[in-house]
Amino acid sequence: MSDRPATMADAAAILRWQQRAFSRNPAVPTLEEHTAWLRGRLDDENCDIRIIECGGVAAGVVRLECFQGKEISITIAKEYQRKGLARAALESLSGDIWAHVHPENKPSLALFRHFETGWRRR
Repeated sequence: MSDRPATMADAAAILRWQQRAFSRNPAVPTLEEHTAWLRGRLDDENCDIRIIECGGVAAGVVRLECFQGKEISITIAKEYQRKGLARAALESLSGDIWAHVHPENKPSLALFRHFETGWRRR
């Protein structure tokens, strides 16, 4: 696994990878709405968005919002799930992180339970 900074060229892939059922906002945005959101996040110095790559292929995204600690969001493309990419991404981070995890998102709940220090469910 490696990662690189996200760019506007990643907008469609990031939108495609999202699992809206577990999102705080389950409404599916249009590509235009998503692109505007991504532009704002990329321009925000308190936000870091990285594309997770597996064998040189974009396979997911990690977003860190840095305000009071670091709120993390991880989305892995369906074809790359269960390959340890999200876990590797978490292991590469330092400092305290926290995440909103939908109570029915069993894979994410299990993943974050492995990382006790600094993590709390909100």
